[in-house]
Amino acid sequence: MIRHQYASLSPSRIWNYRSCGQRSKRCRGNSISLSHRAKLDDNAALAKFAETLEKVCVETVEAGDMTKNLALLVGPEQKWLSTGGFLDKVDENLKKAMAA
Repeated sequence: MIRHQYASLSPSRIWNYRSCGQRSKRCRGNSISLSHRAKLDDNAALAKFAETLEKVCVETVEAGDMTKNLALLVGPEQKWLSTGGFLDKVDENLKKAMAA
């Protein structure tokens, strides 16, 4: 198991979708930018974290836990989560993946 400075960060903390000090402003950041930062810094731990985060996000959506915008693409019967609910689910799954 890899322990590093990023392991305690939740996806909501990394992506910071909820706010950036202003309600209307949305911060940018994702596993791709984390991977690029890891490459620039030659940081293997961050690269592993970014890879795990991306895998967890995809697996979460594939398991049927998604936001409304994606659920509408699946079909009218697809259940969906709020953005906060989705981030909570990703956080839960990420903690499991990081503990494995």
